Amino acid sequence: MPLRIRMEGSADKPVVVCDHCGAPIDGTRPGHFSWRYEPDGTPVGEVCFTHQDCTIAFTERSGHPLWCSKDLECLPVYVLQGLGVDWNDAEKKVRWLDSQRD
Repeated sequence: MPLRIRMEGSADKPVVVCDHCGAPIDGTRPGHFSWRYEPDGTPVGEVCFTHQDCTIAFTERSGHPLWCSKDLECLPVYVLQGLGVDWNDAEKKVRWLDSQRD
């Protein structure tokens, strides 16, 4: 999973990197998260990240014929729901953490 940490100001923050081109997915080009699945609909493997305009080339290069993709902006909602975390509480905690000195 191409999740990296980079320094922004005085805070270390995660950044998602495209599995196809290697550039950060930072909002200047929209992103996808994608996963492979079997013919019976069973998901397999890990989640991959691409810019939307890199997704087709990435999946074609993979050699696996069955892929599903969704807009990357949806991923945080799915992850927080799966973790049982409230978005507002998480946002408050991030603001507090970013205000602390390392």
